Order: sequence, then C-alpha cells, then structure tokens
Amino acid sequence: MQLKHRILMAAALAAMTVSLGTAAFAAGTAYTTQPAPVPPGTPGGFKSVITVSSVSPKVIFPKSVAIKINGSPIHVYALPHSFRRPVQFVITDPNFKSIGGSLARLGYGRYKVVAGLGLSVVISGRSYGGNFLKPITIFALNKKIGPGDIVVGWNAQGKLFRVPTPLFRHGRAVWKLNHGAAFAVLVPKG
Repeated sequence: MQLKHRILMAAALAAMTVSLGTAAFAAGTAYTTQPAPVPPGTPGGFKSVITVSSVSPKVIFPKSVAIKINGSPIHVYALPHSFRRPVQFVITDPNFKSIGGSLARLGYGRYKVVAGLGLSVVISGRSYGGNFLKPITIFALNKKIGPGDIVVGWNAQGKLFRVPTPLFRHGRAVWKLNHGAAFAVLVPKG
C-alpha cells in the first residue's frame, strides 16, 4: 500500500510540474512578466504577458486569439498551415507610455498611441526565426481609429518600421504581418 501511495504522489507531482511549467517552457525566455530587455532607442518593451496560445499547423479553420489591451479589443488570426510545426503565440501588453515618449524622436511627434500589442511566436521554446508561411492578421478596435492613422512596429533588435498597407475603417485597424514584432496604432494628436 505504501509503494502504491508513493507512486501516486510521484505521478501527481510530475503532472503538476508539467502543467505549471509547460506555458513558461513553451514560450521560452519570451514568457516573463519582467520588462523585456530592448536595445537603446527601442520604443517600449512590455508591461505584462496577456496570453500564451498554441497554434497547430493542422487546424482546418483559422486560429483566433481575442484579447483586450489597454481597453482596446485585439484579435489575432492565423490561417491553417501558417507554420510547419506547432507554435505558441505570446501576446504582450506594450508599454504605451514609453512608446509615446519615443514618438517625437522617431519622427512621429504629431501622433499618440491608442492601441497595440506585442506578438512573439515561439517554437520548441525558442523564438521563431524567419517569416511565417502565411501572414497573420491583426484587428485592433478603438473608437479613436480612423483614416489617416498609421501602424508602426519594431522587432527585438529595435528596428522600427511602418506597416505598409493597414486598413482603417470605423474604429478598426487591420494589418497583416509575416514575423513577430511589437506594434502600435498611432492617431494624430488633437
């Protein structure tokens, strides 16, 4: 009886260890509530991890992750076969205050941040390298979003880029991406 009890306890402890450690291990170093180390001059970093979601390459329907960041609903859609192997999306809450403080220096001083997210894609505990097989679509909703707004992004190396073809309509910004990065929707001040 004592051996059976020890085996059951060991199995329960192993199951708890696996279940509690899986998300952190799957996301690797990208999964932390500490601010991410960023190169000098990079706007942002992040305040917290919002969610970690698994994405299988074998799904028939698009994978959808719905979250709310700083009051703005955000939807992330991955088409089937966007990846050859299972991955995890690690979605973070960007540090809007830091981003806003960097905008003038980056040439966007006439704008303010109204929505954004960080999207890291992790495979086998490491950051996914290269481009996705199919683009991921992001929807950001905020009543302040409209025509004339812009979406900017920056990668882990601090390279800032302007998203080339976002769509803005009735409080919604929509854009596609081929790699993980942090993004902010900027609207004119005023």
